[in-house]
Amino acid sequence: MDAKCLMLATMTSEFQKQHEDMYAFDMIEHLKTLYQEQARIERFEVSKALFSAKLSEGSL
Repeated sequence: MDAKCLMLATMTSEFQKQHEDMYAFDMIEHLKTLYQEQARIERFEVSKALFSAKLSEGSL
């Protein structure tokens, strides 16, 4: 099975329609542009929460 078929099989029908005429590489690049900024923001929020969390006394 090629990568394009596998990728399309895991997508919603809306995404399948948007990507059916693309090669696998082009699909990946398009999805990166859609979600890369969102992922960066989520990583920042998780990091911020971890750095601001305080250990309770005696938890070590």
